[in-house]
Amino acid sequence: MVTPKHENVGNVRVCCRLRPLPTSNQDERKCVRTSDKIVHYQREIFSDEFQYDHVFTEEDDQLTVFDAGARPAVEDIMDGYNSTILAYRQTSSGKTFTMQGDDTDRPADHGIVPRTATIKLSCVEMYMEQVFDLLSPQRGGMKLRIREDARRGLFWVPDRLYHGWI
Repeated sequence: MVTPKHENVGNVRVCCRLRPLPTSNQDERKCVRTSDKIVHYQREIFSDEFQYDHVFTEEDDQLTVFDAGARPAVEDIMDGYNSTILAYRQTSSGKTFTMQGDDTDRPADHGIVPRTATIKLSCVEMYMEQVFDLLSPQRGGMKLRIREDARRGLFWVPDRLYHGWI
């Protein structure tokens, strides 16, 4: 039986990401201490400790969260295993920021979803034994060459344009 690469972390991995508190709530931060796997919460009359597979602090960037929190799940998916990444918490706690990122074009601001997969599309037309790139800005498309790999029985069109989506 084949097992996922990341089986050593168990069937379920739970990570915690702490977000920066608004400046009006900075005193509350004094009641939380962390290690890379434990969050210790302490108030005047109550304290508790919560253990996770990984704890991300306010200083951890999106890439760190993806690499340690999501990449193992994505790699298992690419190896043919089922996996889910779920963000759960109350409104305005940072779920969308973690999953999608900021509304900027800076790759550093991308969340888990944009880092997971990129879809590239090329669109060609074969008409009267000629191949045209329909994504080309030229009217009617740019005429392209078609190539054959007889050994593998494949045809391909080099030099075509790609349009990418996240």
